[in-house]
Amino acid sequence: MKIVWLTVLVLGCAPAGEPASVTLEPVAAATPAPADAPAPADAPAPADGAAPTPKQSAIDVSALALPPSIDADELAKDIALFERVVATLPMTSIETARATFSQGGGTCSTFELGFALRREHCMGRGHYSFCSFDALAHGDEAFDVRATCRTSDSWPELAPVMATIDAATLSGRGFVRVDAVASLTQHDTARASVATAALAAALGPRSSADVPAELRVSYDQLTDPRADVVLGRACGAAGSPPAGRRAAQELVVAGRADLLRDALRGMNPEGRIYGALGLEALGANTAEDDAAFARLRTLELPLTVCRGCKNADEPTRTIDLAPFTLLPR
Repeated sequence: MKIVWLTVLVLGCAPAGEPASVTLEPVAAATPAPADAPAPADAPAPADGAAPTPKQSAIDVSALALPPSIDADELAKDIALFERVVATLPMTSIETARATFSQGGGTCSTFELGFALRREHCMGRGHYSFCSFDALAHGDEAFDVRATCRTSDSWPELAPVMATIDAATLSGRGFVRVDAVASLTQHDTARASVATAALAAALGPRSSADVPAELRVSYDQLTDPRADVVLGRACGAAGSPPAGRRAAQELVVAGRADLLRDALRGMNPEGRIYGALGLEALGANTAEDDAAFARLRTLELPLTVCRGCKNADEPTRTIDLAPFTLLPR
């Protein structure tokens, strides 16, 4: 499951099973936007699964005091992008959000997580800015959304007028701007509970074990549905183990079968497999663990696998896991 915003071509193999690209993701402080925040008064109410009808921008670009280096028509493209982002929020239906965001040329990708869970990633570009959102959903209902808009190197020139633009667009939906980056998180606890319960019904409940600080990165690597995890043993030109394998090995060395069980029952498809392989390595898999693993093996859900320099998607049901065992050879 790879999300690439800005890709720099790399010749030859990528190291350690990672993709042959460099991904730049803006990070900024954000405050949650309430899931029940009211829609703007002039926002049309779309039919289920339909994008709202585009409306006239509330911002008169010609009235803005722009420096000579900023083109008003190009800036209008950024404003239109911000308005499309705002129109998707607060996000409830993934299909409606996807249709809305795609109206002006935005592109979206869906990553199935199994058990009616999915991850939707959309991105679009104005002229000086680009925006994206990354949403987790159960069925069509979004329960966790992260949205970001980043302005390019023209930020110093745009900063004086961006407060006016933000006030009419992003800020009204709860975006927090830190210089060139405006970001937002939206989390619906009730919907997240439904998603968690559906996963527990299929694979069994996760533990409530504490995760020590020294294992937190490895635990998150295997359980975070947004983590890019690759199944493999020796990947890339250097033949190094990928990050997910190293994370599983760290939990094995720590003897934390409980945390590996959480990975087996988590939302990350590849992390689930590493959880099962880790339990096997510890000889700690229970009948319940074996049943959860057997359930996973009925899925056609694609897993990202590295075999040397080559990455490919292979279905969970038929993938040969013997080469990826964590048992010592």
